[in-house]
Amino acid sequence: MSPSTSSRPDTGAGDQPHGDLRNMVGHLLRRAQQLHASLWAESVAGGITSPQYAVLRVLAEESDIPQGRVGELAALDRSSLAEMVNRLVERDWVRRRRDPVDGRRSLLSLGPRGREILREATPGVEEVNRRLVANLGEQERDELTALLVRLLESPWSLSFG
Repeated sequence: MSPSTSSRPDTGAGDQPHGDLRNMVGHLLRRAQQLHASLWAESVAGGITSPQYAVLRVLAEESDIPQGRVGELAALDRSSLAEMVNRLVERDWVRRRRDPVDGRRSLLSLGPRGREILREATPGVEEVNRRLVANLGEQERDELTALLVRLLESPWSLSFG
């Protein structure tokens, strides 16, 4: 059977037998994440990852904060955060100390090297954000941000991160 006589319906979006992926939110979010990762690799200095940057930003705003709270604010699960914090402490980006009130908890603060990395990385992070939404007008950028926040505040997403 030739392509012109195929029994598949024409979606108007090329030859996609399983429907138009441009209408599948999960697919679009995955592609947007791929774009973000590519832009991050091009633009952000200091050898810092996006989740590490989130942790440093949280710690720049609040010092001596419980590790679990850092994870909540940076939207990272416990096991990922624990491994990351170990690496950040080894690099002297983050300082960790036992909570004097509850010795089971660790309190985190930003180390001097972490402040430096954050300062170096922030212009690149801002560039990534600008490039991600460059094709959108100001109102569209605001709407996109508001919609993503609403999506992440949904009841089923709250248990995720």
